[in-house]
Amino acid sequence: MFVNFQLWLYETTNVFEIRYGSSSVTNPSIFYLGETGGIIGVTSADFDTEDFTNSFFLIGNQANPTTTTEMDFITGTPANTTVYKFTPTALSIGSNEKNSNVVVYPNPSKDVFFIKGLYDNQHYTISDSFGKVILKGLILEDNATINLSNFETGLYFLNFESGNSIKLLKN
Repeated sequence: MFVNFQLWLYETTNVFEIRYGSSSVTNPSIFYLGETGGIIGVTSADFDTEDFTNSFFLIGNQANPTTTTEMDFITGTPANTTVYKFTPTALSIGSNEKNSNVVVYPNPSKDVFFIKGLYDNQHYTISDSFGKVILKGLILEDNATINLSNFETGLYFLNFESGNSIKLLKN
């Protein structure tokens, strides 16, 4: 029994797709170790603490799944030519939240990011594109700065304790 799939990564948009090809699963209970299907999704993992964050998984029937933040199994095996597309959001702060007017600039930046519009003190982490936490801190005031001059060029995620996240590009 087998399932063929490819992971397509789009660097300029940070979109990724899981594309399924031919498969042969004649006994799902054996192939999926007693489950109804596989686990399909993405998460950031800290293997030191075994914490999973920024998780998006598919659940339900493989032909028309929905998303969840909890690791779960899909029902069935994705058919040949099935494509699941995951598109990131650049800013996930809702308009009804206290910190709805948070602005991070300039983005992209060479060294320093300025943060404006925080309502109260905020704990934050900055993670690389693999989910590894590379910086933690506390922002105590509005108009704060975060210095990334020692970081490599790349994509980073500024995550607040409240669960809100902002994509940072360092060039």
